[in-house]
Amino acid sequence: MSQGERYLKEAYEDLQETYSGVPGWKIERNKKIDGGERVQFYLTNKLSSLKLVVEVKDGPTVDRADVERLFKFKEIVRADRAMLYHHEAAKVPPDVEAFVFQKGLQLRAFR
Repeated sequence: MSQGERYLKEAYEDLQETYSGVPGWKIERNKKIDGGERVQFYLTNKLSSLKLVVEVKDGPTVDRADVERLFKFKEIVRADRAMLYHHEAAKVPPDVEAFVFQKGLQLRAFR
């Protein structure tokens, strides 16, 4: 299993643990969205109409392009929330962290 596949698996397990116990949530992997692109995880709640898009970064640094991509996906599907998983050892420069906050997105580190 590659590092990227392992990170996707860990993110999926974390999402399942977080959302599966909450009524109404559905997790879709590799969801095709408008424009022909695919978001790694797309979560919807049929009881509340909430939507969440999640991307997983497997590189050593989270950069502005990663954040812009996630924000674009959030806008395309009109998601209420968007989250970028990254390895805890990945560097997140201060300007990128500020950009995440400015765009109303979330970062989530995992081991």
